[in-house]
Amino acid sequence: MRPLSLQILALLEHNQKAMRAADIADNLDADHTSVLHCLARLKKYKQVESTVDTEHIPTSIRKLTGERATIPIRTKYWIVSSYGTARIDNRGGHKAYCTKCDPTLRSKEWEPINIAGLQVEIKALKASSSTISPIEYVNAVDDVLKGPIGLQRIIDITDVDDLPSGISWIVQKKYDGWLVQYLNNQLYTRHGMNITKQFIPILSAFQKLKGVHLIGELVFFANDNKQDKQMVGKVAMMKNIQGANKIIDEASGTYKIVLFDIIGYDGDDISDLPYKERLKILRNAIMPSKHILIVKDYPFIKENDAYQESLNEGGEGVVYKHPGQIFFWANLPKEPRPVNNQYKRKKHLTDDFIIFKYDYTDKGTLRIHFGQLWKKEIIEVGTLGITKHEKKTEILNLLKHGPFVAEFKYTERYKDPPGALRDPVYLFPRLDKPIESVLLPYEYGS
Repeated sequence: MRPLSLQILALLEHNQKAMRAADIADNLDADHTSVLHCLARLKKYKQVESTVDTEHIPTSIRKLTGERATIPIRTKYWIVSSYGTARIDNRGGHKAYCTKCDPTLRSKEWEPINIAGLQVEIKALKASSSTISPIEYVNAVDDVLKGPIGLQRIIDITDVDDLPSGISWIVQKKYDGWLVQYLNNQLYTRHGMNITKQFIPILSAFQKLKGVHLIGELVFFANDNKQDKQMVGKVAMMKNIQGANKIIDEASGTYKIVLFDIIGYDGDDISDLPYKERLKILRNAIMPSKHILIVKDYPFIKENDAYQESLNEGGEGVVYKHPGQIFFWANLPKEPRPVNNQYKRKKHLTDDFIIFKYDYTDKGTLRIHFGQLWKKEIIEVGTLGITKHEKKTEILNLLKHGPFVAEFKYTERYKDPPGALRDPVYLFPRLDKPIESVLLPYEYGS
C-alpha cells in the first residue's frame, strides 16, 4: 500500500485541478483529519481549494492540534510551500503564516514568514498549471528522517467502553518507561534530548539499520521482570557517560527498548501508511534480542487479560490502536493529539506539570503550586502538600533554578476549576522535558 501523501499527490496529478480536502478524503476512502495532516506537511506547494465543510474542519483541527480554528471567509486557495503558507482569495491577495501552524488558524494568529520567497513561489504557481508529481515528493528529504520530531500523544480513557465503536482495535501492553525515538544511529527522548551515549551498551543491535525512524519505550526490567521507570531516568540524566554505561552493565536487571512503531524505513517516510502495515514492516525489519523487544498484539476479547498482566509486571495498562490510522507528527516542541487513533487505559492517569512556586501552610507544610501552559502562560491547576523530607529537599533544590517539569499521577480531571486534578500525587521530576512541552489540554483551556 502506498503512503497516503503519495495517494493524494497522484490523485491531484490525475485530476489536474484543485480539489476540496473533503473530496480527496472521499476519493481515497481516507479519514478527513488524516488528509488534512498530510496536506499540511507536504514539502512542495500545491493548490487545494479550501471551501470545505466549515462545521467539520474546526472540530477536527482543534482535536488534532489543540489550537482554536476557524475557516476564514472568502478563502479561495491555499499554497503550502517551503517558505510558508499563503491564502489566495478571489482578488488575488495573500497573507503568510507560520508553516508549523494550521491553515485554518484565525488570521490574527498568522505570522509573516519569508514573504519575499513566498511571493516568488506564488508567482511561479500562477504561471504554471502543472502539479507536483509523486516522484518529486519521493525524492525529497523528509523531516521524519532528518532528526527527532514531535510524536503524537495518546488519549487517556478510564474504561474500555469509552472507545469509539465499530473499530477492530489492536491491543498492546502499555510499558512504564521513557518514550524514545531512534534514527540516524542516535537515540532521542520524546522531546528530542539525545541520550545515545548513556545507552551505548544496548544500541549495538541497531547499528546496521539505515534510513529508519523507530519509536518505542525504553524500559528497565528488574530480575523479577518488574518494570522500574526511575532506573531509566537515573541513567538518562547522567552526565558521566562511563558511570551511566557501568550502571547498565552491572544492573540487577536489563534495559530494553520495546518497539511498537516505525515511521521511516529504507530512507522513506512511511508515517502515513496504516498502522497495521507499519507494524508488519517493523516485525520484518527488526529481530528481537537481549535489549530489543517487539510489542505483542492481543485480540480485543483478551484486552482485560493484557491490562492485568501489564499491571502485574509493573506496567501502566494497555493501549488501543486503530489499525488503519496514519501516524501524526509535528515539529518539536509541538505534539499532535489526534482523536480516533490511539487510546490508553491506565490504573492511574499520569501527565506532566510545571512546578512553578511554593509556599507553606499554616501548619508549616511545604505546598507546591503546579500547572500547564495555555497560550504561553502557566495556568495553575492545583496545589499539593509535600511531607516527605527527601521529596521536599528535591523540589526546593530544583526550584532554586526556576520552574521545572514533574510527573504527577491522578484519578480524574475536572472542568471546574479548569483542569484541576483529583487525588494528585507528585512522582518525580522530568528534567528531560522542556517547560514548553507541558500544555493544558484544549478542553480545559477553552
